[in-house]
Amino acid sequence: MSGGKLIRKGCALALAAALSVSLLACGSKENGKSSAGGMEEAQEYVYVPEYLPLEQEENTYMNTAVFQGDRMYYSTYAWNEETGESVYNLCYRALDSLDTEVVLPVSFEASEGYEASMGDFFFDPEGNLYLMWHIYPIYVEGKEYDYEDNTIYIAKYDSQTNQLWATDIGEAFTDENNRYIQDAVVSREGKIYASSSNVVYVFRADGTYLKTIPTNTDWINGMVEAGGRVFIMQYGMSGMELVEIDTATDVPGATFGKLPDSNGTIMGGEEGKLLISGAGKLYEYDLATQETGVVLDWIDCNIDGNYARDFTVLSDGRIAVFYNNYQDGAELTLLTKTEASEVVQKQVLTLATLHEGNSTLQRAAVAFNKSNKEYQIKIRTYIDNTVEWTETTYSDAIA
Repeated sequence: MSGGKLIRKGCALALAAALSVSLLACGSKENGKSSAGGMEEAQEYVYVPEYLPLEQEENTYMNTAVFQGDRMYYSTYAWNEETGESVYNLCYRALDSLDTEVVLPVSFEASEGYEASMGDFFFDPEGNLYLMWHIYPIYVEGKEYDYEDNTIYIAKYDSQTNQLWATDIGEAFTDENNRYIQDAVVSREGKIYASSSNVVYVFRADGTYLKTIPTNTDWINGMVEAGGRVFIMQYGMSGMELVEIDTATDVPGATFGKLPDSNGTIMGGEEGKLLISGAGKLYEYDLATQETGVVLDWIDCNIDGNYARDFTVLSDGRIAVFYNNYQDGAELTLLTKTEASEVVQKQVLTLATLHEGNSTLQRAAVAFNKSNKEYQIKIRTYIDNTVEWTETTYSDAIA
């Protein structure tokens, strides 16, 4: 078959919709493995979504959320037109009182002539807060600006937000124009592991720089501390993979393969397992067997998985998802595991496509699903990225 015919046939598949009857909820078969293109199995349970808007003041933007206990922490950014200054705050909302925003009293006093902007934050296993502060010169009109004159501090705060220490980590960066941290975690021993592009920086428990760990990838896609173990998620020769960091020697250790595509969010699950958020699905990865199972399909929950980057499993089994596509506003979605027989049914329009993660398609489906009481669009992908590609992967998907 010619390339043109393949493309036309693929487009026809993507536009074809098969009508069936399913459930108004997002779900997965218990311990179900991902299987692209197969017949739908009867669902034993579903995750019923509850959408809770997170109101913000005008021109104030919520950034990455971190769940800690019964709270959702997040940073906000706003521009003060009167003073001409950026305003950063670190806040939290209790999950049982989302209308109440609490602003934490954290700040950083930069040296004269410099200003500080709030960066990412994270917690250690004991619940202490770590906050990145980016320090750079204040712009002075008519004076040449020194873009290389910048650094990053890590500041540690206790559970009462008392600052315990603040350490300049600038010596870790060899490239003056490449000073940033993507993700960071704290080991049980108190050491800080922070990723930046394709390296991992290691800092002692007081924030002082210890060493840099090189990797064999061009890009680290995420980090997690789970069960006392530290992992990085990276692009390898055969796709996404996990690499464990030996926290005793601070060198790369075992590699785990056959990971699903991910939007960069990974967290600890049950013992020996990790939860990984992909653009289309939420997965559970078993470290012992290196197998991936599907927990739920984001589109079935009316969520575009490209923006489902912050989530947690609550003590009562619900899954809390912070969702913000920066156009429709931020919201918290609570997913409750429910027996399928207890959920109202909808007719499902199944949209067939080859690849997972088309955000334009997913946002359109979400908008339709939320506004329609009778029909639900479900997106089914025919290329399974949790298994290794072969020379027939594409042709099999087309067939």
